[in-house]
Amino acid sequence: MSKPENRKPGNPFQSAFSRLSFDPGLRKRVKLFPHHRQPSPFPHLLGFSGLTSGEAYTEKITLISASRDYLLRILQDQLKDRLEAHLLHPEPRKYQHAFIILENLKREFLTDSHGRTDLGPLELDQAMLSVYVCSPSAIFEITPSGEAIKLYAEKGLETCSLESEFFQTDRQLAVKIKLLNLPETIEIKRALLVVDDKETLTGQPWKNLIIFEMPLLNVSSLKICLYE
Repeated sequence: MSKPENRKPGNPFQSAFSRLSFDPGLRKRVKLFPHHRQPSPFPHLLGFSGLTSGEAYTEKITLISASRDYLLRILQDQLKDRLEAHLLHPEPRKYQHAFIILENLKREFLTDSHGRTDLGPLELDQAMLSVYVCSPSAIFEITPSGEAIKLYAEKGLETCSLESEFFQTDRQLAVKIKLLNLPETIEIKRALLVVDDKETLTGQPWKNLIIFEMPLLNVSSLKICLYE
């Protein structure tokens, strides 16, 4: 990653920071419906990898989209008494870093690069469960030189591009992302910064500007996911 400039963001950036806590909601999301089928006797074999034979899982709920592209499996870890979820889709970019929205519980969870997320010790009532999934509408990679390369864009966002600028504030690295050539009919509700495919930071665009502060200065990989 290119060496950041040793200066602090000005007042407009501080205004953008103050707006990141506002949750604008996500418009382009897919509803999931209960999928009634015989539970798998080996639920960890489909959609979950890296689990040891000593871990016992019970399949609680399976949900599917109307198009049958998305499959969400919710399993209970009997040892830890916690729920885990795994989102499946034929295209990896649809299950990677997707928001799973439990609307009736007013909770959101972000999947990792494997489509997995920890739901914790939730009590789920299948009859009342209202679940949506929101995948990135566009994905960019920021190179060490600061160039933003478009990896994926859905219809309507083909012309969208990014500009990035780095700043060093105290012992943190701040990156300013500016959305360019965004169609008037499309509103980006949320942006996600994926750092080294491990850490994630969420922000809300304000006048097509997003500011992120990263805890580490030594960063080798940055991705930006945009959500409508």
